[in-house]
Amino acid sequence: MFQQTWMKVIKALPQYEERGSFSSWLFGIANNCCVDHARKKTRSKVDDLTSSEGLDRLPNPHPNPEDTVIRKEQKAWLEQAVEQLPQEQKQVVLMRLFGQLPFKEIARVVNCPLNTVLGRMHYALKNLRKMAEQEHGGKWQNVMP
Repeated sequence: MFQQTWMKVIKALPQYEERGSFSSWLFGIANNCCVDHARKKTRSKVDDLTSSEGLDRLPNPHPNPEDTVIRKEQKAWLEQAVEQLPQEQKQVVLMRLFGQLPFKEIARVVNCPLNTVLGRMHYALKNLRKMAEQEHGGKWQNVMP
């Protein structure tokens, strides 16, 4: 990506107009190179998925009613299990899983070190796993949505 960016910069240098800052122009070219690269990778992944075995791995856009019921039950179980966690663990899980906050933001909100937040999440997942194994006989994956 670095080489491609500089090659494009060198080729486009004669067209550079000093309307904005050079760094903004440079970062714009770098951004476009990265976007182009990501598109190429996505296209190759799509090509892989359209092969006969790749289509089997695609999620079903129209789940059947049974899958819908199972997902609702899993979600209800998870919400009930999270309520049983210690308050500090529950707080982190709710912010991370349901609020989709990054761990750094959670650490800032709860006013504690990042490692403490990560530890609380670790222990929360460990406790949830233990609850799932007790209730569902070791089928942890079957209860997590």
